[in-house]
Amino acid sequence: TAAAAWAACASTKVAPAAAAPRLRAAAYAESGGAPKDVADCSELGAREALFAALDGEDDAKARRLVALGCAYAVHEADCGERGPALKVPYLLLEDAIDAVSSLEAETWWGEVEKHAPTLTKPELFARGKLVLLRTCNGLLKRLSRARQAELCGRILLFMAGAWPMSERSALNIKGECHVDNVTAFEDAGAFEAHDGEDDKDATPPDYETYSGFWAVQAWLADPPKALNDKTNFLKAADACLSALEETACSEDDMQRARDAWLSARPRDAGPGEALRSKPTKPFGEMEAGDVDASDRPASASSVVLGHKYLTNSRLLRIQLRDPILRTQVATQMAIALDYLRRELEERKRDDWASAPLARAKAIVRGTPPNGPEAASSLDAMLEREVHWADWKKAGCPSFEKKPFTEEEAWPRVKREAYMPPIPAILKKRQAKREEAEAKKKAE
Repeated sequence: TAAAAWAACASTKVAPAAAAPRLRAAAYAESGGAPKDVADCSELGAREALFAALDGEDDAKARRLVALGCAYAVHEADCGERGPALKVPYLLLEDAIDAVSSLEAETWWGEVEKHAPTLTKPELFARGKLVLLRTCNGLLKRLSRARQAELCGRILLFMAGAWPMSERSALNIKGECHVDNVTAFEDAGAFEAHDGEDDKDATPPDYETYSGFWAVQAWLADPPKALNDKTNFLKAADACLSALEETACSEDDMQRARDAWLSARPRDAGPGEALRSKPTKPFGEMEAGDVDASDRPASASSVVLGHKYLTNSRLLRIQLRDPILRTQVATQMAIALDYLRRELEERKRDDWASAPLARAKAIVRGTPPNGPEAASSLDAMLEREVHWADWKKAGCPSFEKKPFTEEEAWPRVKREAYMPPIPAILKKRQAKREEAEAKKKAE
């Protein structure tokens, strides 16, 4: 049977390319030669052999079965097959990754990367891309973005390279927002209970400032909602921006923190490092010696923006002076306000988003130690977002262009007939002849 042929080939050291014709012959013998039955026999036989290997915890045999599946699909494609038989390696990888835990998934993802040249062949990829997409998305949902960030990045890089830029499956075509991202904070009663526990020497923020600062997150999770409730959104945005503006650093603190950052920054650092550079201390406390030269590698000098912060009211006074939090919140505000500004312009309504947008950009620019660079990166990102939105509104046309044919590259232009110039003497004779004829007519 086909299952026995797959198991036998996986148990021997025969090369996968040499075993592929044998596997195809076994499937034809079992199915009777019907094309659809051949594909079913190959798929069932390969998956049955893989289940047996995984059940027996024989990872080496399971990996050989995946290699056999890739060689079998290539052989079928070379024989002119364009049907479901080409999906066998994708189904085997999906079954193997689903059968292991998230901690063991990294070893099996290495098999995907190992066979990437085969899996991304156009004739195979056209049949198995949906299975591969399902496998990648399913694995990403199981992984921890905090503890397994490197593996998540490898998966996303593979997907970015395998699928074309115009692939619609990874796009938010409808512009749906992540409304499940809820930021909970204290009510007035809990705030008053914590108010007495704060440092007596420091002036804690009042509840209006605290609630307004965190309430704006509900609007940032669903920016289109602000188009129908401008008043409440602007109230929350003003409270958040005012809290950040009132705790801004002085010019001396900004210059001191910036000097320390520039002295520790690698000379070859590009503009993309602006939003990722990690300050070591809150502004006002950073000196030139606070940043050690050993912190220069990207792994030690980068920080991930986008994580959620604690909303305890006793932390807000410290959080408002944290450069990373200030940059993150102001960047969120700028992205949402720029979207609202474009929507208002498209709908030909009054522009009430540009003023708070300018305030948010000013906060980013004035946050030490890399405010000017972060603001420049933010402007470039917002400019690209405009082109990205226009591309999606146009129906996501493909970026790939067909190559020119020889006729298109070198078009044949019909040349005009050659007319030699008339000599001047002929023109004079013609003029005299015409003059003589005119005198005869006059007489």
